[in-house]
Amino acid sequence: MFVDDDPAILRLHQRMAQLGALNPLLASDMREARQLLRDHSVDLLVTDMTMPGGTGLELLDTIRDAHPELKTMMVSGGATLADVQAARRLGIRAYVPKPYSATELLAEIKRILADD
Repeated sequence: MFVDDDPAILRLHQRMAQLGALNPLLASDMREARQLLRDHSVDLLVTDMTMPGGTGLELLDTIRDAHPELKTMMVSGGATLADVQAARRLGIRAYVPKPYSATELLAEIKRILADD
């Protein structure tokens, strides 16, 4: 699942994932992400850091008790070192700074999904 408030970024993530033979769910905010997590089985959540209505850190914090097995990853163009460290404490498996290439993002996604 990709969570980002920018529709263009969500479409780009969807196309990149499909190139990697993945079929992602898309959420534009925390509320939608939480609903999709309730309704679907999700292997990996990739969230942006900065979104209206709540940050990626807040999303990670609110879902970790209900979904402790969920693998998570953060992408952001504006995260500080403190943000990345906080995200790591919340269990992210990777942080990819924006801008990134499709190859870079897919490699991280596949690496995380392969880890057990």
